[in-house]
Amino acid sequence: MRKNIFKTIGVALVAVLLVAYISVQAVNALTAYKTEMAVMHSAYDSIECNGFIIRNESVLSGGENGILRYVLKDGERVSKNGVVAEIYSTEEAVYAKEEYDELTERINRMEESERQAKGGSINLETINTQSRSSLLDMLSAFDNGDMDSVYDISEEYLDLINRRQILTGDLDGYGTLISELKSQRDAAAAKMQTSSSSIRSANSGYFIKSIDGYENSISVEELANITPDMLNSVTATDMGDAIGKVVGDYDWYIATEIDNTAAMSLAVGQTYSIDFNVSTAEKVPATVKYMNRFDNTTVVVFSCSYMNSTLAHLRSCQIEVILKEYNGLIVNTDAVRIADDVKGVYVDNGYMIKFKPIEVIYTGDGYMLCKVSEDKSGLVLYDEVIIGGRNLYDGKIVA
Repeated sequence: MRKNIFKTIGVALVAVLLVAYISVQAVNALTAYKTEMAVMHSAYDSIECNGFIIRNESVLSGGENGILRYVLKDGERVSKNGVVAEIYSTEEAVYAKEEYDELTERINRMEESERQAKGGSINLETINTQSRSSLLDMLSAFDNGDMDSVYDISEEYLDLINRRQILTGDLDGYGTLISELKSQRDAAAAKMQTSSSSIRSANSGYFIKSIDGYENSISVEELANITPDMLNSVTATDMGDAIGKVVGDYDWYIATEIDNTAAMSLAVGQTYSIDFNVSTAEKVPATVKYMNRFDNTTVVVFSCSYMNSTLAHLRSCQIEVILKEYNGLIVNTDAVRIADDVKGVYVDNGYMIKFKPIEVIYTGDGYMLCKVSEDKSGLVLYDEVIIGGRNLYDGKIVA
């Protein structure tokens, strides 16, 4: 009898606890708030338009028949009368030359690494810092599809890892490996042939492999008087046996036609950031060189001196002229509240709700950028900002 009583009480207690647990979970579900983490974000006041890139370009002819081997990479500097490419009679000769140069570069890099590591001119902390930076650069280049940079950075990263092993004693040096590479280089040298001829640049500047036919469409000398008709009527022409071109000046130009109202935000001599909306091209500074105003539109010409492989291939593209940049914590507009005539947001810190005032520096479509609070009394990085919700007040305990 007593056992049955205890059994009945036990079952009842379990049932009560189960109901209590379900109730607590239900309350938590009903009182849980949707949150978004406050993270840094950038926004811009900008002008979107179509840009046409104009350079002082000298087209290089292919010369005689044979197998072409480029000596320079896209965007690389070339001096006047400098060699741009070499011509060989067979593909085997080109491969042998490529292998020889690659092995020579690797041997030189290893010898320099060994010298620095054993000479004590670089410490382990510096190596670790450089390795992390190199790895991040390599991942970024891979993410952007820049495989040439991935290869170059991977060689640098491997070199840093090897230096670290020498410093820590895990590797005595490159002696054996260098000897093996020198033997491979000797074998490549035996297959090499002297190039039958070379192609040289008549001017100094940046070398670019690609030819698009617009090299002579608008000259740099015409930019001061460029019109909308000139900009809108450019056509490509056949460049025949061209193998590349050399951009002869440090400066190159971006011409664009925008309406007169937007053009009032720009001024000759002022520098702005240009976003080319290409994943592998960073924003670059460009200065307004000319502004030619017409009835409804203005042709604006920007001057730029920054160059890389991606920019070297651009011709016509959509650009964004950044007038002003804003950086702050991004907050959903649905999170913004007014408490005691103060604009702010409610933040969930895990056990209590806190009201934090905000200083809005930019308003976008469905979001705001807010200044980071220096004294921590306002919004700070990684705060969990409550979106929507009812019955919110400062100091409310979170279930």
